Amino acid sequence: NNAFTIKWGTKQQTRVIDGFFQVPISIGASGTFKITVENAHKLVAKLCAARKDLTNEAIQTFFSNEMTMYVMQTLTREVASGRTNAYNLWANAASVAESMKDAIKDIFEDYGIKITGFSIGAIVLPREDIQQFEEILRKKRLLEMKESSFREEEAKQQAERQANYDAMVKLAEIR
Repeated sequence: NNAFTIKWGTKQQTRVIDGFFQVPISIGASGTFKITVENAHKLVAKLCAARKDLTNEAIQTFFSNEMTMYVMQTLTREVASGRTNAYNLWANAASVAESMKDAIKDIFEDYGIKITGFSIGAIVLPREDIQQFEEILRKKRLLEMKESSFREEEAKQQAERQANYDAMVKLAEIR
């Protein structure tokens, strides 16, 4: 059989500074992917250079480790850059996997391998990090509420000043 479903995942979480929230976090991830061997000769030539035993288990372990490394590099780069934040990744693992599908479809091409499926089963954040994000978001919402009521108050005062000014102009015109 030249098709495999392989589990991938981090053994421990990676520390990274969330560039969006500017806080240190730990992030891990796991999931599955499917591969089809399209060119067995290429696969054997590439992998035999790295190891002597080419059992199905060895092949799966190799690609599992490679996929884990690739996914974690991608996720930590996105988080560190601030383009997304770890809380969003955690809350939207399925759509994150969907958006990664295109980027990963050819990463094992050199091995004669085609990726035919990819999923992220879980993005793992420690409970403290999730609480930290929820606290930040709660404070942000409170600030936004204060700001919007402040802006409404400011607009009301501005309107009153304008009305007073208009009234004075009208009085001046009458005289």
